[in-house]
Amino acid sequence: MRLPLTLITTAAVALGVAAPLAVTGSASARAKGDCPKHTGEFGRKGGSVLWPGPYAGRTVLFGCTSFYGEGPKNYRLGPWAKGSKWAFDGSTAAWVIKGSGGKGDRIYVGDAAAKYTWLPGLAPVVGRGAKADGKVSRIVVTGDVAAWVTTKGTVAAAARSFEQDPETVGAELAAAKPDPAISPTTGLAQGLVSPPAFKGKRIVLGRFEAAAGKPLADSLKVVIGQGEGDECGGTNPYTVTAAPIAGQRVGATWFTSWTSTSGVCS
Repeated sequence: MRLPLTLITTAAVALGVAAPLAVTGSASARAKGDCPKHTGEFGRKGGSVLWPGPYAGRTVLFGCTSFYGEGPKNYRLGPWAKGSKWAFDGSTAAWVIKGSGGKGDRIYVGDAAAKYTWLPGLAPVVGRGAKADGKVSRIVVTGDVAAWVTTKGTVAAAARSFEQDPETVGAELAAAKPDPAISPTTGLAQGLVSPPAFKGKRIVLGRFEAAAGKPLADSLKVVIGQGEGDECGGTNPYTVTAAPIAGQRVGATWFTSWTSTSGVCS
């Protein structure tokens, strides 16, 4: 993984260990120039950019990153369709290919800097109810975690790795236990999932059908915290939450490991 320098830099801390810190920008990140302009580009951030283009007779998503004083690097991330929902933090891209013909959406997450698409077009929800809950309302991404809300109010996420079992956030709040407790349409339990249900890289944090809609989707947030490691790798805590009730954030937290692709770490 390449931590996006629009979000992350390194700083010396006690005992000489360098750990990732959240910041708002880095002027030194683009010492050798930003990525060039591309037709149809979008999401330009910190010198990095995404754009759709032709490849082998189909349209795919490309990404270009420029970090740590290195020149721009391009990578073919995966299939792309016009109108796809997307999120980009300057290194990691997450996007949704809309399903058709009764099929659900498919979610992709790729690290453009590492040249690795680690979520290759999987369904939004794992476990029970997956087939009936396959449409994504909003998707966000920060570092090695992407999160999304479905049109039925399910809050879910994907992490490049889980270094521990996820722990719930806000289980004591009223928002974690909505009424009705069982969905009258799907028969699935509503509220915060405890413990969070995860399969592979995907996790379901909660189901909030009664709160489904734009306010719930807009409340979705991924926060990366202070971690441990050096400029070449380490672990960081991630917290994914949403607010089914205004002012009441519920979700889950866990640690995810990362490895820099900077040439100095090779």
